[in-house]
Amino acid sequence: MQIVVAVAAFIALLGTACPTQAADPNALCHKTVVQQLEKYKKTHLKLHQKCLDKENKGTIGGPCLDAVSSAKLGLTKGKVAAAIAKKCMMTNLATVGYRSDCQYGPATAGVGGTCFALPVTTPLEFAACMMCWKGAEFARYVGTLYASHAQEVCGAALDDTSAVCSAVGCTTPLPNQRDLGDNSENDCQRMIAKAGINYLLKRERILEKCLLKLGPLLGSLATCLADPIVQLQLAKAELQKQTLQRATVALTNRMAMLTKAAGNAAATTRPIEFAGEPHV
Repeated sequence: MQIVVAVAAFIALLGTACPTQAADPNALCHKTVVQQLEKYKKTHLKLHQKCLDKENKGTIGGPCLDAVSSAKLGLTKGKVAAAIAKKCMMTNLATVGYRSDCQYGPATAGVGGTCFALPVTTPLEFAACMMCWKGAEFARYVGTLYASHAQEVCGAALDDTSAVCSAVGCTTPLPNQRDLGDNSENDCQRMIAKAGINYLLKRERILEKCLLKLGPLLGSLATCLADPIVQLQLAKAELQKQTLQRATVALTNRMAMLTKAAGNAAATTRPIEFAGEPHV
């Protein structure tokens, strides 16, 4: 009994004399960057989704983003940058593999050139750099999902001269740029965007979690894609996307049938006509 007490006391002493080693600041910085940029991504996509859905339906006049949504996105960008700066120093960022400049893509005549030229001398500038490149990609994704508002999202140019989006591609012929209205066409558009945005968020979350777990030295996209657990998770996300897509098709077909039926009923329902009276 005395031995047990002595061992317990010794363990307790070790616990007070040898505190748990602090978390690796480089790993903490890396995790913070990934998690904060995920917040930016979700906010960016969801704000555009809600705004464009309302504009299509006629609830708001547009263009998107409206002033309220723009303010919310700006607030999120400020919080994301501050959180990254709080946990990261430039040495941490360099250690986990980030560049000391903002040259993550080609210096195009559009937003690519804007991002390319940004300075990266502080963690706040690093955060602005990352959100610049990612914002261009998110805008392209939104412009692709909401094809009838591509030029509203990206500007008149949909190639690499756009000041907002990375080159959209496959824009010929360009879909009619318009509000769809409160109808089955808009219901289809809304469900396509919902499926696409939810899928992107789930897929990237799965891969980011894997890459963080492996760390910058061992982690790679190819390694994560080959992981059986990751493959199962991605397959589940794909199935959820396809299920929503099938529901969208079913809804669109049903609405089209109802519209057609209503049109037929209207065509066969005419006022009683008296002899000699003209048709109305």
